[in-house]
Amino acid sequence: DSGAISDYAVEAIAAMIENSIVRGNGVIETTLSDIQVALYKVYADVDTSVLSQPAFDDMTGYEWAANAAEMLNEKDIVNNKGYGTFAPADNITRADFAGFIIRTLGLEVKGAENFADVDPNHEYAKEIATGKALGIFNGTGDNKFEPEAPISRQDLMTMCYRGMKTAGVTSGMVSNAWVNNFSDSGYISDYAVEAMASMIENAIVRGNGDGTVNPLGNTTRAEAAVIMNRISALRPEYKRLLA
Repeated sequence: DSGAISDYAVEAIAAMIENSIVRGNGVIETTLSDIQVALYKVYADVDTSVLSQPAFDDMTGYEWAANAAEMLNEKDIVNNKGYGTFAPADNITRADFAGFIIRTLGLEVKGAENFADVDPNHEYAKEIATGKALGIFNGTGDNKFEPEAPISRQDLMTMCYRGMKTAGVTSGMVSNAWVNNFSDSGYISDYAVEAMASMIENAIVRGNGDGTVNPLGNTTRAEAAVIMNRISALRPEYKRLLA
């Protein structure tokens, strides 16, 4: 893809290339045309990081989220904002986060009815419909989802919690006391208390350095990528599900 080489999910069978030189030390030298592709089996652990290039070139200052964004991009979970950009500082929209969480959890309901205000051509339309069918997304009323609006942190965590329970990633047994240590816990809506407590208990969301959890604030795309990455690594059996 544009010259990048991915170092995952590659299994070689054999290769026959004209004008190649195979040396005794296991090195093969060859010249490939622009339309040739060769796959090789490697019988030892090799650092292939030099062969790859980042999918996103706008992560400067967001190095703490770069690896998460790259890993999720490889799984086709996150989207870009054009020309190899991730827009890490932008507030994530409700539609984009809906797509992130449903793809991370690997959920799908075929032929599900969508919200009235979701364009059927939206890249995450199928995921939003799946979330609606499974009761993960309740919308904002009147069969609307407001897909392009930014998502509040408490709504984001509620989506995560419902989705994780549906996928069997969490048991749903949680103590609401986990939110009590935050100075702004009184701003958490009743419907989101259990969800936020679960996210905090499982260290998926860790709050802010000033002792707040900011339930009514928004989440950046960089923060959303880190949250998705933490969910995907929550349990060993879930790692196998993603693989």
